[in-house]
Amino acid sequence: FDQIRSLLQEEVPDYEHKDVQAPFPRIFQEIRNGNHWCFVGGVQTPERAQFAYFSAPVAVFLPFKVVVRKDRLAEFSSDGSISLAALQAHTGMRTTYLRGRTFTPQIDALLAHQPALQYHSEFNEALQMLLARRLDYLVELPIITTYSAHQLERDGELVSLNIRESADVTYSRVMCPKNDWGKQVVQRVDAVLRTQRAGARYRAIV
Repeated sequence: FDQIRSLLQEEVPDYEHKDVQAPFPRIFQEIRNGNHWCFVGGVQTPERAQFAYFSAPVAVFLPFKVVVRKDRLAEFSSDGSISLAALQAHTGMRTTYLRGRTFTPQIDALLAHQPALQYHSEFNEALQMLLARRLDYLVELPIITTYSAHQLERDGELVSLNIRESADVTYSRVMCPKNDWGKQVVQRVDAVLRTQRAGARYRAIV
């Protein structure tokens, strides 16, 4: 996403760009409030479409998975898959979900039926709790947990399990506020994507 954002900024030089590092919930609140913020990596849902415009997809990710400590794998699965509904029903299992995040329709439906007891605002916050055995599992994109574990110098300590209820890929987009400014930015982003996505630089990024 950092590389995609840099490419988009280069291709839209007539805008003044400023990179802001902020917790996930604040990004969505700024966009909901109509401020001049855009987020590279938003997932489109009917609820979000009420307050945001979305570009064409900028990237596609493999499905969300249940992430556990590798040394506890035998407690969770023998075939590399697991039922998220069964995990949710297990009162002794601890997890946390990123506040304000959407997953897939199937996972979102499970969460609506049985909301999480804990939420977090930063990706690494939850990962560190899992590594410290303060959580039992996470629902996350493997690319994020692999990257974050590497940043923490904890390679090889986690394993990802297929979620039996959901195998959808995730399309990420540029998300901007639903006002005239946001509409114009998304139109410019879409024009850049039409010319750049098939090129060697963009393909190397994704």
